[in-house]
Amino acid sequence: MEDFATFCKTEKHNKAIELQSSVTTQTGFIASRLNRDNFWNVVFAFLLFLAWTAALIIPQPFGGIIFWFTLPGAILLLKCTSYLTFDKEKLEFTTSSGTKMSKGGLFVIPLFIISFFLSAGISGVITGWANISSSIIELLLFTLIFSLLPSLYCILRNFPISVYFHKNAWYVEGANTYSSNSTYHKHNESLLSTNQLINNPINNWYSGNIFHKK
Repeated sequence: MEDFATFCKTEKHNKAIELQSSVTTQTGFIASRLNRDNFWNVVFAFLLFLAWTAALIIPQPFGGIIFWFTLPGAILLLKCTSYLTFDKEKLEFTTSSGTKMSKGGLFVIPLFIISFFLSAGISGVITGWANISSSIIELLLFTLIFSLLPSLYCILRNFPISVYFHKNAWYVEGANTYSSNSTYHKHNESLLSTNQLINNPINNWYSGNIFHKK
């Protein structure tokens, strides 16, 4: 009986440790995202929602004017308030929280395209499930989800969305492209040299050359 009681106490102790560890991990995940960068991610989502709402709901040309003022204003606000430093040698950014990352500007395009289709699907499911027939509510729901998804992705990954609008993000993209092209050209040059070694009569000294005399 004493052994059984000891076993039960040990099991309870282990479960308590596992539970505490789980709570600490979850708290750490949330706490690490309560930072300046993610605050501006939320602000950008709000301004993007205002811009799209104005464009889709407010009569034109006023809605379009508000959109074209709000969207560039949101991007400019992010660029002015975000704290990002860039290392051109390592091609990486350092955020206000000290996180280091390498991001190319082109990813913002598929990010918004994927967000668009996900928003259309999610809003369609919600409006169908809730039996919503108002086109205005459908548009508001779509713009809300579409505005949230890009920022939500960045919040979950814990980096500022402003990195995609930073000029050096396009420098990273160009450097990666140049690096890929350089590798491609080196590979082609290597193949060309091998081809000449085998097929050029000048290299008939090489045993693998087609003009080599044994």
